[in-house]
Amino acid sequence: MITGLAEKEARIEGIEAGADDFLNKPVDSQELFARVKSLLKLKQFTDELENAETVLFSLALGVEARDPYTEGHCSRLSNYAAHLGEAMGLQGDDVVALRRGGVLHDIGKIAVPDAILRKPGPLDPNEIKVLRRHPVTGEQICQPLRTLQRVLPIIRHHHEH
Repeated sequence: MITGLAEKEARIEGIEAGADDFLNKPVDSQELFARVKSLLKLKQFTDELENAETVLFSLALGVEARDPYTEGHCSRLSNYAAHLGEAMGLQGDDVVALRRGGVLHDIGKIAVPDAILRKPGPLDPNEIKVLRRHPVTGEQICQPLRTLQRVLPIIRHHHEH
């Protein structure tokens, strides 16, 4: 936002309206170019982060599609978790974490063989052991993304009890 106003209230109103930055009049061209360059780097970083998250969400839905018994499970769980969180009074980032956790909680099943995942009868003790490792694997897959740090405990502990 380019403005001649210097009052704190005007800046707060501008931020609330969606401004990312302020430049005072008269505009210094070097400052303008430096700030635009900085904002473009931030935009590129944000886009890359969103792309990484999109890949993980697609992978999670692909994992879900491997298991014929769980069609739509991640989407339903994501919605239930978000609604439950809101009913408990949670807001903002907490509800987003619950929603993401619902989608990503079973991503670790990518490491579970189809023979176990699709087995029609009961699993033997060794197969159960393999299946029970999927939360740890899911946490490891999502660990590198800082934006998913609040989601990691949901992924890791969704089968604790």
